[in-house]
Amino acid sequence: MKLKDYKSVSDRQDAYQLRRILNDELTHEEVTTTWKAIFPDIAIWSIPEIQEWLSNVFLFTPVEVDKLIHKYKTQVHEKVQPNKTMTPLPKFKKNDPNLVKISKNYWEIISMMKEAEKLLNESTSLHYYYDSKENYEHALTEKNNMTNLFLEIRKSVDRHITNCERHLKGEI
Repeated sequence: MKLKDYKSVSDRQDAYQLRRILNDELTHEEVTTTWKAIFPDIAIWSIPEIQEWLSNVFLFTPVEVDKLIHKYKTQVHEKVQPNKTMTPLPKFKKNDPNLVKISKNYWEIISMMKEAEKLLNESTSLHYYYDSKENYEHALTEKNNMTNLFLEIRKSVDRHITNCERHLKGEI
């Protein structure tokens, strides 16, 4: 049997988790959590996009794709909330003394996040540290969830940095 040519290790891990959904190995809550980790609601995924990813990235057959889409529509879709609208950004005066300090704080957050992400990646244990393959796969899914949370935080901080810089330049 030939191994499937996944594009990355992460794709292989995600395909494994999706296969667990396909084989009814997960509870309803686990299905929702797993699905949201693989298809984060940072983006709005259409059914055709999900089908394309399932077949082209995760290498599922058309029958498997149909089964997964059915599970998505019946178990996950109504649980996925659309993104909340972005909160309004603060307004500053160009010469506000706190503006420079706030901007520096956001840059420091970015620096600390980069270090935290680096430490998280370096701390990922190898499969032989786990009692079973399932526990290892669960740990990888948890790490991927944390990575997605870092991405959400980074996007929010980037918005604030951009806002501060625009005020500093007098564009707003």
